[in-house]
Amino acid sequence: MMWSVALRNLYRDRRRTITSAIAVGAGLLAALLFLAYVLFIESSLASVVIYSDTNGHVQVYRKDGPQNLAAYPSRFSLTREDQALVSDSAKSLDGFKRSSQQIVGVGVVQHGNQSAVFLARGVDLDFDQALQASSRFATTTE
Repeated sequence: MMWSVALRNLYRDRRRTITSAIAVGAGLLAALLFLAYVLFIESSLASVVIYSDTNGHVQVYRKDGPQNLAAYPSRFSLTREDQALVSDSAKSLDGFKRSSQQIVGVGVVQHGNQSAVFLARGVDLDFDQALQASSRFATTTE
């Protein structure tokens, strides 16, 4: 009974029904376009971080490492044994592809009365080239 009344009201004022349908459709289209945009931005940022910055998906630190690593590098850096343990543990995960150790350094260089702050990162060149080659943003140079 209720559905028949509702359907009858839809046909009674057709301009209102068409306007409402257009408004609902436009709202749904806007929401879907926004979600597609968010997914595009998220995948693009992930690709840039993984392939261009060679950071990968996961970074492993000691507890409180990110906050204290620059001040106390010897206390908060991973040892070779820790790095091997993390790499071996990661290899047992589904979807795992590769791992590499990196070193990051921050410091100040002074010469005479001039000084400059620097940020340095050391990576395995072979690993970095293999990672860049597997990127969807890889360019072929000839």
